[in-house]
Amino acid sequence: MDSGKPTNYWDYIRVDELLSLQGGLEGDERELTNDEVLFITVHQVFELWFKLMVRELRAVRDIFKVEPVSEQSMSGVVRGIRRVVRVSTTAK
Repeated sequence: MDSGKPTNYWDYIRVDELLSLQGGLEGDERELTNDEVLFITVHQVFELWFKLMVRELRAVRDIFKVEPVSEQSMSGVVRGIRRVVRVSTTAK
């Protein structure tokens, strides 16, 4: 992705693409009620949280696949589990 120019926040997060996903099935947010936009946004955020939790749990699983698990690797386990707990308690 090195195009010679520094990456900015908006390009890295792909904000325009992300915001375009709130258009519902018709693709036009102006046609939706506020309740529909709320529904879409909340559920998309939940799906992103779930994806992150699965990624963290897979990383933890992969650490435990190696025998013996090194003491240094346990910091990755703790970090991953803490993130999962933090996300699951935040996403209520």
